[in-house]
Amino acid sequence: FDLACKTEPALPAAYWGRVMLNFQRENNDVLPEQIDTAERVYQSAGITDTKAFFALLRAQLYRNIGDTSKSLEWLSVMHGAL
Repeated sequence: FDLACKTEPALPAAYWGRVMLNFQRENNDVLPEQIDTAERVYQSAGITDTKAFFALLRAQLYRNIGDTSKSLEWLSVMHGAL
């Protein structure tokens, strides 16, 4: 995924895949930046209506690291975006 993320133009699915891989590997320290980057790539590619999906990823990240309060905040953002 890292190699695919270096292509021009950007391949949004590669960024999504990299995030999913790091969730699987529980690489929580890299996920906040990767989620932000993936969201920017999707927006730059003109892919809209993704706010709820990225909010769900952030909610899951905070759940995984044990921050229930932040997880609930992001679930609220997700709900508001639907």
